[in-house]
Order: sequence, then C-alpha cells, then structure tokens
Amino acid sequence: IMIFAVIFRFVPVMEKDLSLMKQSIHTRGFFKTMREKIAGFLEYMEILLAPLILRVIRIAESLSASAETRGIALPGRRQSFTSLKVNRSDGALTVLIAALIGLVFFYTRIVALF
Repeated sequence: IMIFAVIFRFVPVMEKDLSLMKQSIHTRGFFKTMREKIAGFLEYMEILLAPLILRVIRIAESLSASAETRGIALPGRRQSFTSLKVNRSDGALTVLIAALIGLVFFYTRIVALF
C-alpha cells in the first residue's frame, strides 16, 4: 500500500516538472512550433527528458534515504511512536531547574542594585 501511495503522490510532481521543462524550452526559444518539435523529435525528447530523469533519480534517492532513516530495513514489528511517562524524578528535576532560574534571576537583580 505504501508503494502505491508514493506512486500516486509522485505523478503530480512529475507532471509539474514536465510542465516546467516545457516552459523552459519554450522560454529559451527552442522548438516553438509543432513542426519544429516533429522535425527534431529526438533532440526535443533528449532536452525534455534528460533533466526529468535526473530529477526522478534525485527524488528516489531522497525517498530511499527517508525510508532507511525511518527503519524500513529493520526486522521486527514496526511502530511509529514511543510511549513516554513522566515520573517523580522528572517533576523534581523541573522544580530544581525552575528554582535555579529564579535564583539566578533574583541574584542578578540584587547585584544590579549595588
């Protein structure tokens, strides 16, 4: 299912990139008419598809790095969260840090008076 989700999400990105490639070819003044596109079909395809293929490779590399980071190759049951609980030592540490911050704040105020 995840593969299909990636594929369906990938199609609109490729359509947008293909549109941008066509626009950049037109902006640079190459293949403005349909006759020019048909006459130089192989060159047109090369100019259009070479950057698109490189873009697909870059996207695939980033997706595979993301999958590896998320642990797709790890054996065992997969889960996406870790259950954390706050205990008494966490509360004590929070109170201690708040007291230290308050102490530093009041100490700097008292020193500033003298």
